[in-house]
Amino acid sequence: MVRNLEAIYKLVESVLDDTVIINYESDYAKRLELQKLIYLFQEISNRSLGFDFSWYLAGPYSKVLTHTVFNNILKNLSDIKQRAGEKSFRDDVIDIIDKMKKLLLEENYEQLGLSRPQWFELLASIVYLNKNSKYINIENLPEELASAKSHFKQEQVKYGISILEKYVPEVIV
Repeated sequence: MVRNLEAIYKLVESVLDDTVIINYESDYAKRLELQKLIYLFQEISNRSLGFDFSWYLAGPYSKVLTHTVFNNILKNLSDIKQRAGEKSFRDDVIDIIDKMKKLLLEENYEQLGLSRPQWFELLASIVYLNKNSKYINIENLPEELASAKSHFKQEQVKYGISILEKYVPEVIV
């Protein structure tokens, strides 16, 4: 069970913005971004926020995270937002948030023809498959991922791998 809803809210607000949570219910792209953000945070920080992820249509997905946002965060949004505003992250978490901002937001993924949600999906999918598939390694991952997800091209996957190597090499070792 997730104990710190405020931390989840604050993490999303810190890396992206609170519209991701506010529009979560009505906007599939926001749900996808939040799922991938939490997955990547857990992998990059090596800290569990209480969510297990499995492979789904759009990459790593947590049913428990979806349930938590719908049934706990959205139903108590004003209280959680207020309590989150009263908290601060430790310096090591702030460093991870800064890395994630660079990884997710500062790279020019649009030059590859990707939207922001697609970029998040691509990065999370690379990390997930690299970590969880005994048949896929970093060398054959571009071909395998492009084959499994036809909306990604091998050159997009290769670019995603290079960006992960640049900002968070520990997740693709």
